[in-house]
Amino acid sequence: MNTYKHILTVILVGLITQLSIAQYGAQKRADYYFGQFSYVKAIKEYEKMVEGNYNTNYAHQRLAECHLLIRDFKQAIPHFEKVINSTSIPTDYYFKYAMALHSVGEIKEAEKWFKRYKK
Repeated sequence: MNTYKHILTVILVGLITQLSIAQYGAQKRADYYFGQFSYVKAIKEYEKMVEGNYNTNYAHQRLAECHLLIRDFKQAIPHFEKVINSTSIPTDYYFKYAMALHSVGEIKEAEKWFKRYKK
């Protein structure tokens, strides 16, 4: 019985380790694609990170940027909304979020974020 528990523990630790390595690989691939301006491919990898609950804040930031860069403003907004109130977000994200809002016709909300960026 003791041996059975030991083997089960080793298998579980191995699976957890494998999952974390796979998520890190998704980030590495996504960042590579982002650097190569292959935003559609990068989106797929960043979405894997969000699904796997791995470094989600970073993944949402990059997803927002990818969607913004391919001019898919409606898809960018939900990702901006996930991270826009974070204290660690760069201030240029306020401007990018405002541009996305303005592009979909949400002028009043965009003005709020333009003002926040200006401060």
